[in-house]
Amino acid sequence: MRRLYNLWYWVYFILSSPYYFLRVWARGDWHKSLSQRFGHYDINLKQSITNRHLVWVQVPGLEELPACGELIRALEKRLPNVKFMASTTTVATMQALHDRLPPYTGKIYHPIDRRDCVARALGTMHPRAIILAGSDLKPNFVWRARGRYPIFLINARLSRAQLSRYRRLSFLFRPLFRSLTFLGAQTEEQAARFRKVGAPPEVIHVLGDLANDPKAVQNTVDGILAHLAGSDLYIAPAPAQSTSASAVDLTGRTRSAADPF
Repeated sequence: MRRLYNLWYWVYFILSSPYYFLRVWARGDWHKSLSQRFGHYDINLKQSITNRHLVWVQVPGLEELPACGELIRALEKRLPNVKFMASTTTVATMQALHDRLPPYTGKIYHPIDRRDCVARALGTMHPRAIILAGSDLKPNFVWRARGRYPIFLINARLSRAQLSRYRRLSFLFRPLFRSLTFLGAQTEEQAARFRKVGAPPEVIHVLGDLANDPKAVQNTVDGILAHLAGSDLYIAPAPAQSTSASAVDLTGRTRSAADPF
């Protein structure tokens, strides 16, 4: 399955790369854009994430930006010591990320879905969790991440065309949906569609539209934090509630300053 996908992707990449290179070159900032799409990052970005707990949020396009922005802002309040890194694939969305998100939120181009590019990107970022939006799962990215990091799909929805395609290619996409830690669907109808393409029922939650429903944002934040607290991944201490000599981690366990784990 993976060999078939990667063979197809290599053919697609070779045939389409001249077109996409010209588009990136015409829009400017082509050097940074191309290097990041291949999983290469400059020294300034690497220094900004050194010794930081990082959560990677994929923003597929402008349509998902309002929902992702609301979620990032809400999570930043609950996880003040976490560095959030927002990634996207388009120049227009990258500009919008710079306009709408604060400077301390990282912004990068998402790597193309080649195994080596994905491996370099994840190896540099070492995210403690990955948050995807919508329904655009990139197979190599999910294959590389699953089992290493919790994967959350938020504001999830499938069009009828996507549902048909994912069911037709169930041998490829069903294992990807089974890799999800948490799936927040917009409606019950959408939740039923995700069950049809292989998402485990126990990870699916109907939460509403994050871009328009504050309650959906809060429920999504609570769901993500609950899963992080239940994992063996140490994310960051919660805001201090007692003395400076101790802190509380996401599991609720009080630890002393001398006990980093």
